[in-house]
Amino acid sequence: MIAVVTILAALLYSALRQSREAARARRDQSSLQQCIALVLAYAHEHHDLFPVFTRPDGYGMWACGEQRYVQPYFGMQLYWHAGLAPWAGLPCNAGIFYSVRADTGLIAGFQYSSTLLADAGFWNELTRTGPDQWRVQSIGGVLFPSNKGVLLHTLEYRQMLPNGPHRNIGAAFCDGSARTPARRSMLNGYPHGEGNWPGSIHPTAGLSVLHTIDGIRGVDMR
Repeated sequence: MIAVVTILAALLYSALRQSREAARARRDQSSLQQCIALVLAYAHEHHDLFPVFTRPDGYGMWACGEQRYVQPYFGMQLYWHAGLAPWAGLPCNAGIFYSVRADTGLIAGFQYSSTLLADAGFWNELTRTGPDQWRVQSIGGVLFPSNKGVLLHTLEYRQMLPNGPHRNIGAAFCDGSARTPARRSMLNGYPHGEGNWPGSIHPTAGLSVLHTIDGIRGVDMR
């Protein structure tokens, strides 16, 4: 009898844990959907240019409560929310910017694609020249909106690394959708990341969505 109760308790605990995880995933998906809506709304009010709060020739600085952010150009990838929140009339620690499945501190729960901050040619081995190609990109230059990512779940981006676990990835796309594509459907990113220049934060790793091959003219999904 004790053994039966133990087995039932273990099954119940497992079911509850899965239910909680599913609820957290749904909340993250909802936050991701709200975040991509904010990004696109900002762009539509700024001549169709994606948000950028740092400078190619220096650093960007903005405030989040008592915190001050000073970041290199591609630091937008981690702290984009601190610049976008004041425009949206939200505090930068608003819940929609953070994942309920991971404590990321001040870093946003969803990482912003570096490909939105450099010309398409910067993300191709044959045409990369360097920081002279760093400039904010326009929605109008995106060739495949439903397959070009804008945001990638911070908890899950490490799964995009070559040795990472092959689980599904939460991402938001230029068409305004937020989805969880199967890992096997996601393409590898540009292998040299942002290069080894001042202003880069990923000098070697190339990740899907964050470092799309051919930038805004490329795709992140098969």
